[in-house]
Amino acid sequence: MRSYGMNNLNILHYTFGLPPKATGGLPLYVKDLSESQKKAGHIVNILLPKQRIIGKDKIYKKNGIYYINNSLPVSSVFGMKNPNDYMRSYSKDAIYSFLTSVHPDIIHIHTLMGLPKEFLEIAKDKNIKIIYTTHDFYGLCLKCNFIDANGRVCENHDCVKCTKCNMINGLDNKIPYLIATNFYRRFKKNKLINFLKVKYRNRNIEYGHRKTVDKHKVTSFEVSKFEELLSYYRTMFSMIDKFHFNSSLTKQVFESYLSNITGKVISITLEHIKDCRNLKNKKIGDKIIFGYIGRTEPYKGLDMLMNALKKIDDKGYDFECLLYGDDFTLYDNLLNGKIKNMGIYKNNELLKVFNSFDVLIVPSICKETFGFIVLEALSYGTPVVVSENTGSKDLIKHDFEKYITTNDSIIEIILEIINNSTIIIKYSNMIKNIDIDFDIHEHEKKLTELYLNL
Repeated sequence: MRSYGMNNLNILHYTFGLPPKATGGLPLYVKDLSESQKKAGHIVNILLPKQRIIGKDKIYKKNGIYYINNSLPVSSVFGMKNPNDYMRSYSKDAIYSFLTSVHPDIIHIHTLMGLPKEFLEIAKDKNIKIIYTTHDFYGLCLKCNFIDANGRVCENHDCVKCTKCNMINGLDNKIPYLIATNFYRRFKKNKLINFLKVKYRNRNIEYGHRKTVDKHKVTSFEVSKFEELLSYYRTMFSMIDKFHFNSSLTKQVFESYLSNITGKVISITLEHIKDCRNLKNKKIGDKIIFGYIGRTEPYKGLDMLMNALKKIDDKGYDFECLLYGDDFTLYDNLLNGKIKNMGIYKNNELLKVFNSFDVLIVPSICKETFGFIVLEALSYGTPVVVSENTGSKDLIKHDFEKYITTNDSIIEIILEIINNSTIIIKYSNMIKNIDIDFDIHEHEKKLTELYLNL
């Protein structure tokens, strides 16, 4: 154990972005955790990548945040076509000067996206301890989620297939730089920009589905460059002192790809998630109302859920399913009006959202490292049916293991709930008594203990 005082750690977080410009659970977690650490008395700084097509290698500070100017590109779920861009060498002098100036005790990395290998090399030379939280699978899978170009779950470590997926679906070389610009981040919710983004995304997905990954031709040179990039990331992972696994699922996946890594499973949370289990007041009506909260991407499992509900509808069962979190216009009023598009909601509307349905269904096809939506549901006493591919299944695996579903069992579980609504009442009452830590400040204490044991 290192001899740090409990209130004087100097912590440097690295992530690909912060709210409101960056969305999703990862940026919000870094913001909430860093603020909690500051309240606990620690010195906390945040480092972000700043991509430029032309620029000098330097690390600078603006509005209280440090930026890696001219960083490596930040990837996406589509992958990339030119791996050389993602392993370009970076100025060691710039990194050394920065780390000497900031002098962190701990570097807490939340993704490898945009981070040059030289940053970790110099941190190791300076004997700075490095911890990594497993928010994504980037570095193991260049598309982040182990979904191949045909929309199927990828279960192997084959670099040839990895090359094929990226060459089919990978973003054009300049797209990652465009996405990183202030212009794009400022206007990405503009209707025209969003229309173009969705059109590009759908065209990319459709193109991937038209191609057969196994039959797609790639050259040995292309394969060698992707193998080099994967080796680049394996080297980076080898420099991590300890892994903070946010779920047992991520622990299992990372240990299957990387040897001799050490770490601890600690569930994560967010500042806005409070223990509101006693506020759940929805009464069960004549029909069961299911809820889905997420996006429309195929790997989230929405289409699989719709197919399951169609089979149940064909058998004459009555139910509703409310869709939140995206524009579900294409699904609205399907199954004779049983499917309803509820659209986007805000965090201050969570109680209203979770009181609008009886059971949340999280049907992910891809491996989700955690999934805050499950924690949010439980914080409001809402029963959850969750895919075995979702890391936050840990939260219910000891008390409600039967509601962790596979693609094959989801219809059976939904029918059981429809046929016996008392299950929901029993499930809701049991949620009030299970041991779940929602508090970000208690979570911060657990991470501080992890830091101190590096």
